[in-house]
Amino acid sequence: MNRHMAHNSGKPIVPSGVSSDCITEACEPREQTPMPSESTHLSVPSSTPVKKDKPVQAFFSTLTQYRNPVLNSIGRQMKNSFVGPMPTDVFLEEFLPTSLIPGYKRVETYRPLKSFKKTCAATGELAMYSPFLEEMEQFAPQLHLVDTHARGDKSNGYSFEIKPDICIYHKSLGTTVPSHCDVDQLDMFVEFKWYNYDDPFLAPSESVSRNEAEFIGPSDSHRDTIGQMAAYAAAQLASQFRTHAFSVFVLRDQARIIRWDREGAIVTEPIPYNTNTLLAEFFSRFSQAPPELRGVDTTIVEATNNEALRARKKLGLGSDVRMFKTSVPTTDGSQLTIVFAKPPSRPSIPACRATRACPAYDISGDRLIFFKDSWRIAADDIIPEGKIYEELCEKGVHFVPRCLASGDVKSWAKQKTQTKRHSSSPWACQKDLHLLAHCHYRLILDIVGENLMDFCSSKELVQAIHDALIAHKEAFIVGYIHRDISPGNIVIFNGHGYLIDWDLAKLVKLSQPRRATRTGTWQFMSARLVEDTTAHHTYKDDLESALWVLLWTALMFIKSTFDTVTLSSFIRRTFESGPADQRPRRPLQRHLSRTDSWREGCLRRTEVSTCWFFPAPECTRTHPLPPSCHIKSETGRP
Repeated sequence: MNRHMAHNSGKPIVPSGVSSDCITEACEPREQTPMPSESTHLSVPSSTPVKKDKPVQAFFSTLTQYRNPVLNSIGRQMKNSFVGPMPTDVFLEEFLPTSLIPGYKRVETYRPLKSFKKTCAATGELAMYSPFLEEMEQFAPQLHLVDTHARGDKSNGYSFEIKPDICIYHKSLGTTVPSHCDVDQLDMFVEFKWYNYDDPFLAPSESVSRNEAEFIGPSDSHRDTIGQMAAYAAAQLASQFRTHAFSVFVLRDQARIIRWDREGAIVTEPIPYNTNTLLAEFFSRFSQAPPELRGVDTTIVEATNNEALRARKKLGLGSDVRMFKTSVPTTDGSQLTIVFAKPPSRPSIPACRATRACPAYDISGDRLIFFKDSWRIAADDIIPEGKIYEELCEKGVHFVPRCLASGDVKSWAKQKTQTKRHSSSPWACQKDLHLLAHCHYRLILDIVGENLMDFCSSKELVQAIHDALIAHKEAFIVGYIHRDISPGNIVIFNGHGYLIDWDLAKLVKLSQPRRATRTGTWQFMSARLVEDTTAHHTYKDDLESALWVLLWTALMFIKSTFDTVTLSSFIRRTFESGPADQRPRRPLQRHLSRTDSWREGCLRRTEVSTCWFFPAPECTRTHPLPPSCHIKSETGRP
């Protein structure tokens, strides 16, 4: 029998299988913009901890997902993150004030009864695109408006095309303006709908208090629409360095302006744009606004040719890779300047921590470091991740990287989310709002580890999880519990495991839950937490999570006696089913129930008791990092 590891190909053994639980009836065809083209696979992870739901659980999933359920699920997750209807004039003065637009020139040619006459006279959604482009250009001379409803972006992080009806690019791009949707360069998008049942935004009733009023409709059509727009916004935010983004929603002769950030979205009141100047005013201001007001994060700039050359050589990148530069504050008050390629980022939903991480080059230290960019929850009871690393290092905790620099991003533009700040305004519908303020945060660690799933032998896999548990135990002794043991939060460096991502770690002395939502990566939560969403997270839950991480990683990446069908079924039922499952309810089979295994104290009643793994040769990994990065002592302490 061939005895070898199966993960060397870089892909898991288990192919994505089709689950009947994910298949829903197709919606009745409509005369409107088609939804993104169908996809057989979906891989839309989110930074952990995450709420378990279809689009954000898929990275560790074997389930096949289809486009309509995915967008509908995104809409369901975003439903309680919309604040509105904000008066449009207040919106413009808050987010695009003319006082912050140097040399602003108001467009004087506006004739409200004639400017959008052709658009409003259209007999269908598709017929609105061309006249809208033509009629809006006079108010936005610095913008290129492109009809992209049939020319989408396939390489966007989702496994379906991103196809807004109109994509808008700034003329600062030069003459190379795309003729299709390009989320890497997209400045704003416009989405059209024709039927009223596709309008997700409810008009507040005068008889209902705004505290009790809902803003988003309850139907599947409503969730489809906000899910579609949220997916477009998420792809744009994930593909660029941005603090926020704008879009426009058009329903026949009315429009709404939407501002997206990592907390949610603020939506204006409906604008009858053919008889009201405010939509044209918005386009005029947006076209002349500096990049910061349009949502571009200007704290990240392109590296110089010399800096890029040095960084590419150190990082082993090709000469055509664009290199960027930013600075992060150190503990002594100085700035650590780093150069890096654009970190990979998979879009999930706009309202998330949006963690991006990658190796980077430290210019002054001439070394490789680990760079992490995220939007941390801005709450007094949550300690910034860099502070936690510093304390763990001071207390001598092993197998935890050293933090070289960290801090909130500082700039004159808003680096904090704005949605919640307006949620208590008298105009806001406030029923069932769920908003968490976030702040842009950056962190630099002293080691560049490899993904746990890239282990080169079963011994290295077990060693890495063993080391991470040592870090977890010692951190618990000094007062912290990690609460998110998952494959993405353990890295391998020089043959040892390091426990990272402490951004939502909690002080052990805080016995009560801080949030109503569950913390952790759902597939690897303990059975107790999966079954009881009100249960308090303890160190025992993290220890059980380590078991599920080991089991999942071994099953997915080590050759075993399981055939593909059995393995796929076991992974799906053990890691993707449970009492908290959001998919349609079905009876849990006892021999595959994670909760039953927990109660019985072992996995002896599952098929895994008859599964054998084939051992592999000793690891012969050649670490690509320079000796200067191998700073761990013999005891394993950084």
